[in-house]
Amino acid sequence: MIESSKFGDASRKVVIEEFLKGIELSVIVLTDGDSYKILPVAKDYKKIGEGDAGLNTGGMGTVSGVPFADKTFLDKLKTG
Repeated sequence: MIESSKFGDASRKVVIEEFLKGIELSVIVLTDGDSYKILPVAKDYKKIGEGDAGLNTGGMGTVSGVPFADKTFLDKLKTG
C-alpha cells in the first residue's frame, strides 16, 4: 500500500493509534452542517469461534439498543 502508493497521496501518511482498552460502540450522526440527529447507537457483540472466544467480527452481530448508552452517556458525546 505504501510502497506502491495504492491510495495516491493518502498512502504517504500512516497513523498508528494507541490501543485503548474498554467498551466500543458505534454512534452515527446525521448533519446538514448546522443541526444534527444522533441515530440509535449500536454495539458489536459477536466474536468469531466457538463460545465467542475469538476476535471481534467487526459488524456481524451488531445490536442496537445499548444499555449503558443512556442520555447521560450521549450528552458527554456532545460536549467531548
